Amino acid sequence: MTQADGAALDGDELERLAERVDAEVEAVDELDAAGRERAIALKRAVEAFHRAGLVAIVRRLKADPRGLELLLELLAEPAVRVLFAMHGIVRTAASAAAEERHDLVQIRLPVVAEGR
Repeated sequence: MTQADGAALDGDELERLAERVDAEVEAVDELDAAGRERAIALKRAVEAFHRAGLVAIVRRLKADPRGLELLLELLAEPAVRVLFAMHGIVRTAASAAAEERHDLVQIRLPVVAEGR
């Protein structure tokens, strides 16, 4: 993933971003029940919006040989891989292992289904 200036995010920057998310999750946990519900609803709405855009991007990239090549290059970047995994677009080793233990039920997107 790149920053606004086009430079790739390094591991430290990605870690700082993840820590910020964790801090905000902890802050939401401190809200009253109604506030938590609203914050969670907002999070889900934003994630659904982002997922729709990401799915459109992935479908378009997969439809073109060069696009598919670029998509595979992007998936080598940890920030992109984590983002796609969060939205169920790709599976990580951890999610695959959890599925095998039946601890995780994951709905596969049509974008990653074979033949679509």
